Amino acid sequence: MNGLSRVCSFAFAFVLLAGVSPVYAIPLNAGDSVVYNFDFTGASPPPPYTGVQASIFFSPGPFDIDLVFLDGLDGTGSSSISLSHVVGNDNIGVGVGEPGLNDGVFSIRITANVPLELTSVAGIGFALDGSLAFIDATLSTPAPEPATLALVGFGLLAAAAIRRRRVGIELGTTA
Repeated sequence: MNGLSRVCSFAFAFVLLAGVSPVYAIPLNAGDSVVYNFDFTGASPPPPYTGVQASIFFSPGPFDIDLVFLDGLDGTGSSSISLSHVVGNDNIGVGVGEPGLNDGVFSIRITANVPLELTSVAGIGFALDGSLAFIDATLSTPAPEPATLALVGFGLLAAAAIRRRRVGIELGTTA
């Protein structure tokens, strides 16, 4: 196995491992935003709710965020609640009783005002009988990190170079 194919093998293995490894924290720079979806359809107890709460957890350290509740998934719909410069140390729970959110299907947009790391986002639905429904929010559009994209691009270029070289050897020429 020559040096280039060995490098390609390691790059391919790294990409595979990176693709299946869970993400424990989402780093955000100041000005970055993420959208989380909450869908209580099928939760017990089911919607409608008298109110909902978003619980947001950060890596320890101070945070400063802007938070917008939207009555549709993927950051769509009208804004029900908008909070600016919500600050704290490692977590926050924001409960609202807006009619547009009480069907249990909504999203929140979190915008960082300082660099921070999100570790998890969960939701609570407050049922009419006083019981609670719990769900983990899902990230609307996870974005691949630039280093991962660069590594994938390098792997594809290396694979193309190996293929070109093999075709050249089979034809009796060297590329």
